[in-house]
Amino acid sequence: MTEPALIDIPGGPEFLASCEAGIRDMSLFFVGAPDDVMTKALEQTRENLKVQLSESMGAEAGVPIADAFVAAVAGRRAEIERASRCLHGRHANG
Repeated sequence: MTEPALIDIPGGPEFLASCEAGIRDMSLFFVGAPDDVMTKALEQTRENLKVQLSESMGAEAGVPIADAFVAAVAGRRAEIERASRCLHGRHANG
């Protein structure tokens, strides 16, 4: 039997909305910040989320969610920075 999707369990939609807001806010916060500053902060965020989510959901769910959250923040920040460079006429690959 497969596990239900997070969006289908009680509190799931609210949890996902909270994650989306966190990704949006954190990615904007790190725009223009040095990579090492963002990396250090996101590593701490990942560890905190792993502990908190593993306690409430179990490690098999909490760890991948924490990893995905941190990857999404870094990815969204990169998208914003690429778009910003394009808007300012400084096209860059990657």
